[in-house]
Parts: sequence; C-alpha cells; structure tokens
Amino acid sequence: MNDLYPLPGSTDDIQTDESANEYARSIINDMLNGAALKDLLGIPENIMQAIYAHAYDLYEKGRIDDAKVFFHFLCTHDMYNSDYSLGMGAVHQQEKDYEKASQMYALSFALDAKNVRAMLYAGQCNLFLKNKQEAAQCFTCVINSDATTALKTQAQAYLAALQISQTKGVAHA
Repeated sequence: MNDLYPLPGSTDDIQTDESANEYARSIINDMLNGAALKDLLGIPENIMQAIYAHAYDLYEKGRIDDAKVFFHFLCTHDMYNSDYSLGMGAVHQQEKDYEKASQMYALSFALDAKNVRAMLYAGQCNLFLKNKQEAAQCFTCVINSDATTALKTQAQAYLAALQISQTKGVAHA
C-alpha cells in the first residue's frame, strides 16, 4: 500500500481543504525535485523489477501487445530507467513503428550512455526509415564505444552494408 501519499477515499482520507492543499504542495514539490511516479506511489524497486521481468518474458514469447502494456506502465512510473525505455523501443520496433522505436532508443541511450545496444537498435530503425546518415551515426557510435565485440561486429556489418549501398547508388546516378 502507499505509505507516502494516502489516496483520497482511503482510511487516511484528507479531511480539510488545508490538508488537501498541503498534500498537493508535497506532491508538487516532490515532482519538481524529480521524483518518479513509482516513488510518489511508494512502489518498491523489487516490484518494478518483477513487472519488468514479466514484460520481458511476454516480449520474448512474442506477446507484443501484452508486453506493451507492461512496458508502458514501467516507462510512465519510472522514466529514469533506461531498461524500460529500451523495452518499449523493442515493442515499437516489433510493431514496425520505427519512428517511436528510434525515439525510445534515443531516450534509453540518453539515460545510460553505456548501454550502446540502444544505438544499435536505433540504427536499425533509421535504416527502415531510410535515414541512412542517422543510421550510420548510430552504428559509428557503437563501433567507437567500449561495447562488446559482438555488438561492434554487428554495427560494422550494418555500416559496411550502408557504405556498399551508397556506393552502388552513386555508381547508378
């Protein structure tokens, strides 16, 4: 249950306008100081991680619509967790909504610049969107990072394919 902010209508019901205003000021102050919704509602981190594990499992099983519901919940309740935005990006990519996927991957990378998988996936989305220059920038970012050899190899393959397609495009022009 919520220990931080008792919900109106509960046994901790707000009785007066003054206490309602104090309640609102407290929430507003916490929001202005960057509190995530999960913190305002008192949702423990282990519960958020259990929901993430469930969302990931649904995604892995191909239940994309169900996974989307949980990743949406996670993103709206903790917008600071890069794994949640990465998962939501993967859902959008599976739905072939490459613009939204790319935006979610960009958010994930902005939240955690060490997670260059987001850049690899953003590069893939940019390829589908025919944004070759942006895709090349994403793949170059992965190559120049301290990513695993496997991620760098994938990024190099995409970049090489892009360069070949651009060379063929110039030859046919």
